[in-house]
Amino acid sequence: MTSGAEGAWLLRYELVSVPETEHGMLTGENIFSELLLDASMKLEPGDGYLMRCDRVDLPPGGIAYTHTHQGGGIRCLLRGEFHVQTQGKEHVINPGEPWFEAGPDPVLAWAPAHKPGHFSRVMILPRTLKGKSSISYVNAEDAGKPKLQRYTIFADEFITI
Repeated sequence: MTSGAEGAWLLRYELVSVPETEHGMLTGENIFSELLLDASMKLEPGDGYLMRCDRVDLPPGGIAYTHTHQGGGIRCLLRGEFHVQTQGKEHVINPGEPWFEAGPDPVLAWAPAHKPGHFSRVMILPRTLKGKSSISYVNAEDAGKPKLQRYTIFADEFITI
């Protein structure tokens, strides 16, 4: 891997059974590694899951209506700004900042009118969702509204715990 004059930014997501103190830190000349978020999920040993790595792109003013997912995961904002409202709190997310969504908790999210909201995420989902959307809208009327977000799936792989 090489970078340009301004360097490179590499996101690494790990699924480990017990958090390690070093989290497999990368080392080397001019290489810096920082743990941004550590989140716990209850996964049953022996059960099969789907690990999805994708990117979600919302244009300025784009909204992800109140929704849930069938599994949890970590997201990281790549570009723009993003607002996430869940469990009665609103969070403003800036580039490079991660957040965790448990899955069953309803989430309302949007990009402000003047900036896009582009983020990557890794979710642990039921295997039945391979190649399918994991989103469910809380309000039935939102399911039929136009959706401005675009998804790019990079990996949709079965895993066993």
